[in-house]
Amino acid sequence: LAAKNPASGVQWSPLLAQSGREALYGAKVDGLLADARYCFVLAASNAMGTGRWGMASQPMLTACGAPPPPTSAVATVCVDDKQRVVVTVNWEIGRPSAGGVGSVPSH
Repeated sequence: LAAKNPASGVQWSPLLAQSGREALYGAKVDGLLADARYCFVLAASNAMGTGRWGMASQPMLTACGAPPPPTSAVATVCVDDKQRVVVTVNWEIGRPSAGGVGSVPSH
């Protein structure tokens, strides 16, 4: 058994476990922002309609997003006095996307 609510875009996974009167299902919710807190409220739906909404879950924190890609990268290649090749790369941190990591120092 799997269910999907087309309005929300949530896809429920098949039954993961069952014990007595309880059943455990999983769901993936797309489109959440990184490093943000969310609470979830559920209600059962079938051909007869939608039941009562449950209590809100405890707040859940989404994972941090990837940092923005670097911009203005410049590589300098030279040979030092011991005849070793030295490569130095400098760049600026790009603008974070929605839900991305904030300011990070240049490297």
